[in-house]
Amino acid sequence: MRPSKVHPDRETGEEALPARLARHTIRFFDRLADWFLLIFFVLLVLFGGYCLWDTHRVYQAASPTVLQTYKPERKPYTSFASLQKLNPEIIAWVQVYGTKIDYPVAQATNNDKYLNTNAKGKFSLSGTPFLDAANASDFSDANSIIYGHHMEKHLMFGDLERFKKHKVFKTHKYGDLYFGGKHHGLKIFAFIEGDAYDSTLYNTEVSHSEITSYYSHLLGAASYTRAVTIDPDSHIVLLSTCASGLTNKRYIIVAKLTDQTYKNPFSKKSQKTGAGSAFWKTLPWWWYVLLLIAIAALIFWRVMKKRKQAHHP
Repeated sequence: MRPSKVHPDRETGEEALPARLARHTIRFFDRLADWFLLIFFVLLVLFGGYCLWDTHRVYQAASPTVLQTYKPERKPYTSFASLQKLNPEIIAWVQVYGTKIDYPVAQATNNDKYLNTNAKGKFSLSGTPFLDAANASDFSDANSIIYGHHMEKHLMFGDLERFKKHKVFKTHKYGDLYFGGKHHGLKIFAFIEGDAYDSTLYNTEVSHSEITSYYSHLLGAASYTRAVTIDPDSHIVLLSTCASGLTNKRYIIVAKLTDQTYKNPFSKKSQKTGAGSAFWKTLPWWWYVLLLIAIAALIFWRVMKKRKQAHHP
């Protein structure tokens, strides 16, 4: 004989107590699950919004426009001197024409400090381009190395990756290095995809008598080159950044430091936008927050709709 289903009490018409308790328990946990989902999506949106805001803040701090008021453009270069008063470890200003590389250069007693310190001496994940601690601060060494972070949106030394294209190397020939109260020219003659542990490449102890052999090594390691004259009185400057991903690869442009300065052949517009800027990269950070909220709200609405359909067929 089959057991009968639970029915309301035949005399009172009320639902049996165990059935009522079971129904209320199910309803309680059902509502609890709904609130859990709601809180989860709210926290997800808040966390995503914070991450986007924090990323925006890092990129904003790395923008070359933030420090343009200190750039040494007009004599007597008091703007740059005011930055040096804020941070005496600022020694130079480097610019590569046709790119967003347009930053002050620092030098500390080690090569770690300016990985996460800005030009004003405060903590910043974007850091500051810096001269190797082993180099002379007046760029009198035969070989000087300036390092900078590889960042997206053409920030810091991110534009060095663009030199992988021969067209970019071919058209971007010059830059400027200000130090010691005077502007100097940078004549770019090589692009190298090197290894971070190549001690021959990253050699700050090259003597002037060894510079021609070092120059030959650079040409042999380079992807692209152009002719320059290097003699024992010459000075070479490397601009180096890491490659994308967790590798030892480094992107390096090599330039001859000259007393002659060069005019910037690129318009301000081309320097601001960079090459191949995608539309989505130009959107403000709060657009991404709104998109994240919309996606989270849509997911939550669909989940709640399916739950209601499951309980009310």
